[in-house]
Amino acid sequence: MDRIESKAERPDKPVGGGRTASRFDLVLDTVGRLLRRGAIGNLERMVSKMHPADVAKMLHHLNAAQEKRTIFELIKPDTIKATVLSEMDEGDIGDVLQDVPAADIAMLLKDLPDDDQAYVITCLPEERSQEILKLMKPEDSAEVKDLLRYESKSAGAMMTTEYFSLTEDTTAEEAIRKLQGAKDTGNVFYVYVTDRGEKLVGVLSMRQLLQVPPHTRLATMIKREVISVTTDTDQEEVAKLVARYNLLAIPVVDKESRLVGIITVDDVVDIIHDAATEDMLKMSGTQIEEEDVLMHSSVFQAVRHRVPWLLTNLIGSIVSGSI
Repeated sequence: MDRIESKAERPDKPVGGGRTASRFDLVLDTVGRLLRRGAIGNLERMVSKMHPADVAKMLHHLNAAQEKRTIFELIKPDTIKATVLSEMDEGDIGDVLQDVPAADIAMLLKDLPDDDQAYVITCLPEERSQEILKLMKPEDSAEVKDLLRYESKSAGAMMTTEYFSLTEDTTAEEAIRKLQGAKDTGNVFYVYVTDRGEKLVGVLSMRQLLQVPPHTRLATMIKREVISVTTDTDQEEVAKLVARYNLLAIPVVDKESRLVGIITVDDVVDIIHDAATEDMLKMSGTQIEEEDVLMHSSVFQAVRHRVPWLLTNLIGSIVSGSI
C-alpha cells in the first residue's frame, strides 16, 4: 500500500526548513499507520472527531486513491460527508467518487448549498455530471444548471442563490416573521431589499431590523448605497471588496441590477487561498507550502483578522438588539 505523503514519519525531528512537525503532520502519520494495519474501527472513530475541512485536507495528502476512498466511506452521517466533499480539491473529488453510484452522489448533494453542488458536479466528467443532474430534484438541478452557465472564476459561478430578500414595502414585523419561517436561505448575515421588479435597492443589518418599531417599513431604514458585484465580476475583485468593506457577504446582481445571488465570506477565503498560491508559485518558481503562501497574502490577512471580529460583532448586535 502506498505511504501517506506526509512530513511526519519522524515527528520528533524538524521538517520542511527546520520547522517541527505540526499537529496535522502527526494526524497524517497516525492515519497512515492505521491504514497499513487495517484498523478500520480506529480510523472511523478518529475521522468522526475531525472537522470536515481537516478531513478534506487529510484526504488530499493521501497518495493512493483507494486510501482516499476508504477514509471517505467512513465519514458519517451523510450531511458531514457532503460537507467534506465540498471542501475537497477537484482531483480528490474524482478519486473518492469514482465508484460511487450516481444516485448516491445525488443524495449526498441534496445536503449542500447550490454553489457547492455546482462545484462538485464540475469536478466530475461531463457524462457523469449530466447523469447526476437528472437524478436530482428538478428545482435543485435547475439552480445548479443556472450557476454552471456562468464563466469560471466569475462572481456568477461562485454565488449561491440561497439568500434572504424582501421588498421595500415590507414592515419590520413582517420581515422578522418571514425570517423565522425561511428555509433554504443558509446563514442570514444581511437582509437584502428589492423593489417589485427584484432590483436591489438597499440592505440592512439584523440589528437595525430588531431595533425599530414593528410597523416600520424597510424602505425608510435601508442603506441604499449597496456594495455589490455583477455576475461577470472577477472573483479576485470580489475578494478585495469583501476584505476592504468588512463584509460577511456581498450581493450579486445581473445587468439590470436585479438581485440574483450572494457570495459569503467562507467562499471568499477559498478564492484568496487559490489566488495567493497560484501567484506566489509563479513568482518564486519553486514549490512553497500552501499554508505559507496563504498566510502571506495581504488580502487574506485582512479577511483572517476581520472575520472573527465581524462574527463577534454580528452576534453582539443581534443580542443587544433583542434586549
